[in-house]
Amino acid sequence: MRVLKLKKMATMLILLMLLTGVVTGTFGCGGGGSGDTNGAANGGGEADEGSGKAQGTQIIPFYTPSAGGTMYIVGAGIADIITKNVPGFSMNAEASGGSIPSITFINEQVAQGKGAMTALPSINAAQAYNGDPPFEDIKAPNLRGVNFVYGSEINLVVPANSPIQSIYDIKGHRISLNAPGSGVAIISEEIVNAHGMTVDDFDALWLSSTEIVSGIQDGSIDGGFIGASVPVPAITELSTSTDIRIISLDPEVVKKTVGERPYYYEAVIPGGTYKGVDEDVLTMGYGVVTVAPEEMSEDFIYDFLTAIYDHKQELLEIHPITEQMTLEDATKTISIPLHPGAEKFFKEKGVIK
Repeated sequence: MRVLKLKKMATMLILLMLLTGVVTGTFGCGGGGSGDTNGAANGGGEADEGSGKAQGTQIIPFYTPSAGGTMYIVGAGIADIITKNVPGFSMNAEASGGSIPSITFINEQVAQGKGAMTALPSINAAQAYNGDPPFEDIKAPNLRGVNFVYGSEINLVVPANSPIQSIYDIKGHRISLNAPGSGVAIISEEIVNAHGMTVDDFDALWLSSTEIVSGIQDGSIDGGFIGASVPVPAITELSTSTDIRIISLDPEVVKKTVGERPYYYEAVIPGGTYKGVDEDVLTMGYGVVTVAPEEMSEDFIYDFLTAIYDHKQELLEIHPITEQMTLEDATKTISIPLHPGAEKFFKEKGVIK
């Protein structure tokens, strides 16, 4: 009887050790052995069907801006594709409220040995990687680029009868840079600075795109910067009730800025996009890109990209903006180093050498 009890205790101990190994591997905190579900947060271990993936499911948060926005909708679609097509993983789209909290949450996940991803404006990815304001306190030098999802353009909107004919004419006027702390506000201020001005040269306001539209309609502001993929629904709606113009940027400034800051690109808003705006408008665009910490495994990022490009039609059915997510533009506006899994995928596809 004693021998049987000892054998039973030994069996229970072995089971406990195995379970411990599974839990450790699932959350990516192990040493990178065969029990690692994907090495998602430590870059170690092979993620084959016969080891970690068969032993448990790892939950990967995919942080997006506010719920209801374009990237939240697209992010939810991406998460669903990963959950259905990458065995061993469940990806959840989570609205963080903005780029700063997204990077904060990723840093917290990595500190706990866990994986996470986010989608954010390309300029914010560069700022977080370099520790530039407003990311100086939460810098993420371990951030790596994964892929370009879609682009957004800056629209400087003014009433049609405004005396503002060029961006230089905003001096002394009531101009909104967009919502405080938003990616668009950061980009708008950079554009203003690139044209040799500062926020002290005009009555700078910090209003959301919806508030900018209302302000132009009621005459409480003289104009504002709105950033989104063209055509922007808010501007389309505004143009049906109010005569407007979109102000072009200085061509030389655009050329110089894009050359120095690859997270931007030169863009043209075609004439006729908005009612009453009949001529082309020169502006600058920025990418919305996916990023991940370098600690996430090469295999997972490779599988992530394989899944979303193989199932792009599903994303198109969720939101037509994902038509921009092509292999040809896969690294567009990404100015930080690519994740090794992305490098491997894009090299195989002939996107990069």
